[in-house]
Amino acid sequence: MAFTYNLIARILNLVFSLPVAWLYDKFGRRPLLFIGTFFSMIWLIMLGALGGQTELTETALKAVVASVILLQVGCYLGLSQGCWIVGPEIGSALLRRKSE
Repeated sequence: MAFTYNLIARILNLVFSLPVAWLYDKFGRRPLLFIGTFFSMIWLIMLGALGGQTELTETALKAVVASVILLQVGCYLGLSQGCWIVGPEIGSALLRRKSE
């Protein structure tokens, strides 16, 4: 089952790649960073609430797995994709000296 969950998470990351890049172009970095961080916070709170239980039911276990996968999607929406977009925008030291 672990392989299946990992595969689902990777497929979701692949599916979200182009739409997230388009959203960064359309709305900018700041709103997506806030939205992605907000969703990551929600899934982390859910994981904390469910993970604190001593006995998990089958439904709770599925909710934990879904929360982990959705946490990865939230991080990908806000934080992970932003690293690849912001990095190339930073000029080299030579370029910064020329622009002063």
